[in-house]
Amino acid sequence: MIGYVKVGSIQCGAVEEVIEDGVTGFHVKAENDEDAINKAVEAVLRLPEINRKRVREVFDSDWNSERMARQIDATYKRCLGEPVTILSGRPR
Repeated sequence: MIGYVKVGSIQCGAVEEVIEDGVTGFHVKAENDEDAINKAVEAVLRLPEINRKRVREVFDSDWNSERMARQIDATYKRCLGEPVTILSGRPR
C-alpha cells in the first residue's frame, strides 16, 4: 500500500495508522502536487521490498474482527465518557 501522509500543508487522514511505513507499504510526504506524484512513483518502484508474509501477519494481528470490535467499543465509551479498557496489541 502507498498512502499520502501530507501534501504541502494538507494532512491526509489516517495513513500512518493504517500503513506501517516500510513494512506494510510506504508513506508519501510531499511538498506539492508534483512532488507527491514523483514520490508516489518512487514508492511504487519500492513495492518489491515489501514482505507479503509480514503484511499478512500484521493484518491478522491488527485488523482481526475481535480487535476491531474492541476498538469500536472503546471509541464509543470515550465519546460517552465511560471508562475504557486499554487494548493490547503491537506498539506503534
